[in-house]
Amino acid sequence: MADPHAVLGVQPGSSKAEIKAAFRKKAMRHHPDMHATASEEVKKAHDAAFRVLNESYQSLMEGGPRPGQRSYPGRSGYGRGGPYGGGADYNPFTSSYRSGTGSHYTGSHYSGWRQYQRRRGFDFQGLFRSVAGISRASAVAATTLGLLLAGGVVLLEPLAGVLWAQNNDGKLFSSIEEDYRRKQQQQEQQRQQERQRQQPREAAAAGLQEQVMSQPGKQQAGTQQAVVEAQRLEARAQETNLKALDGMRAVCSLWVVLVHCWMLWAVQLPYSALRDIGNASWLPWLATQGAVGADVFLVLSALLAMYHLLPVLEGSIGEGGSCWQAVLTYWRRRARRILPGYLLANVLIAVVFRTTPADLPLVARQARKAAHEGCPSGQATNLLFLTNTQSMMQACGAHFWTTAVAVHLYIALPLLLCALRPRLLGFRRRLVLTLAAAVVAGSAWRYWSASRISFFLPIRDRRLPEEEANLNTLLDAVYLPTLSRVTELAVGASLGLLLRSPSAISWVIRRPLLVSGTAFTFLSTYLVIVSNGNLYPPQDAPLLPVNASRFIAALLMYGGPYYACLVASILLALICRTDPLHAAAARLLSSRIWDLPAALSYYLYLFHEPLKFLLMRSAPQLLPHLAAQAPLMALAALTAATTAAGYGAAGACWLLLERGPCKPQTSL
Repeated sequence: MADPHAVLGVQPGSSKAEIKAAFRKKAMRHHPDMHATASEEVKKAHDAAFRVLNESYQSLMEGGPRPGQRSYPGRSGYGRGGPYGGGADYNPFTSSYRSGTGSHYTGSHYSGWRQYQRRRGFDFQGLFRSVAGISRASAVAATTLGLLLAGGVVLLEPLAGVLWAQNNDGKLFSSIEEDYRRKQQQQEQQRQQERQRQQPREAAAAGLQEQVMSQPGKQQAGTQQAVVEAQRLEARAQETNLKALDGMRAVCSLWVVLVHCWMLWAVQLPYSALRDIGNASWLPWLATQGAVGADVFLVLSALLAMYHLLPVLEGSIGEGGSCWQAVLTYWRRRARRILPGYLLANVLIAVVFRTTPADLPLVARQARKAAHEGCPSGQATNLLFLTNTQSMMQACGAHFWTTAVAVHLYIALPLLLCALRPRLLGFRRRLVLTLAAAVVAGSAWRYWSASRISFFLPIRDRRLPEEEANLNTLLDAVYLPTLSRVTELAVGASLGLLLRSPSAISWVIRRPLLVSGTAFTFLSTYLVIVSNGNLYPPQDAPLLPVNASRFIAALLMYGGPYYACLVASILLALICRTDPLHAAAARLLSSRIWDLPAALSYYLYLFHEPLKFLLMRSAPQLLPHLAAQAPLMALAALTAATTAAGYGAAGACWLLLERGPCKPQTSL
């Protein structure tokens, strides 16, 4: 048998309380309840690792062998009644033993007759000999004491009843005592749940692996192999589920490139031609919906930030340091990932957009006006991640606003988690309430921002100055600012919290129809809304009422609560693979063909806009000519050329920053 002290990570001579605490900390990762929905292979691997932990725990708690001592004869180390010790319902986190019938015996061991029965079995002669060994004097003393206590109870019980009736409202003492006992049990259950949440499985597994790997000798080979195999299987299963998010990010980055190319292509054609093309082809419709890619990007950013931060701030990784030190580490690693490519993109913009608009061809001036009107005077707002605080016409690189929102999230979310005190009881409850309040506040802010400006819907011919000004006013109010994205950032963070809550995600996985139904409901509603809405409404179409326009802009426009719930429900269905359609989509997004596009998606987003401007500047007459002769081919050619140039620059930057001398040492 492996050294129980080394397996549990305690010193010889440790108290039972220390042994129990160490066992709770180590056992969370491999307990069967944590893997109820896993495959049989994963369950067996975790069962093997948990048996070793349980053997060591039982050996130390019941006076088992210490280093240099032999084991007690006849003790298997697993306990009675089940493969994990203490019965099939044994729960190491509650310090209680439960039989198959559901009865509870609290405490770390049995007592009285059940202790005798558990240790030696039913032996009436042995029990009689133990009773007969009591001396006569001891028997007389015990009998006298018992009679005195019984007499006192008989005499004092009526008096106690009279005093209680005189000083109380007639409520029975038994009912009050029962209420108090029930309240104590509820509080104890809450404390037990909080203890489970404060000890994440990743930290426990890391400590367990460190202890096991440090044990030399052949006797530890079985334990080490079981733990390593369990970790490998769980990591593979988790990677399979979350890997679809990388494919989703790659698809959305391409979708954003398409919508940005459509913005330039649409101003090359008369509005009547756009209406005919939009009503006859799906490509313009798909391009206009590319703004959903920004919603997916921001929800994913919040999801992954919460997913990575929770175990660091709650678990034992931060032991010996403060919460703020963990936050500084997170910021440093995020800066290594974001800043180098971001600075290169700003250098490219500073070089490309130094030409004055008067010296540019018409199509190049249109490309500059679409997203780089404020260059190079607004370059400082880019460097300080303030692009999303100014009007679109004042920004230099308007597409950088999503990066600014993500950076604001990376700065604010760790501070919020530290302020909620992750190592105190009730942290998860406080976090849930805070995220719910953020959803409500973000929705209220969007409606307030939409109600204080003057705009009209629908938006028609953008070549008209009043229509373009109307669109820019609406985007500056409820689309670009960080505060307008609080709702979807909070929803994304809530999804990350759900994935880090074993009981909650188990509840979700056991209800696939609910998750699938929710995702399909949002998706079908979205398709109905965008299909019934006219992509290019007639110029004489009546305007919507003011309140209806405000409601649409606040709740149903991109970045609002509706799109946040739409993206979150689809991501959850993909992660859990709740139905054949989402399972097939998850397998497709998890395939290796998306590995490189996913790795280049951040750099593609940064570089594609200035590179599109360079393409327009190098061949200024090509796009207008193609748009007049073959409009859809012009849109496809512009998108393909911009994507190819963007991936070329992104690949070079990725090789330099991720695979070259500037490669980050660690990642989070």
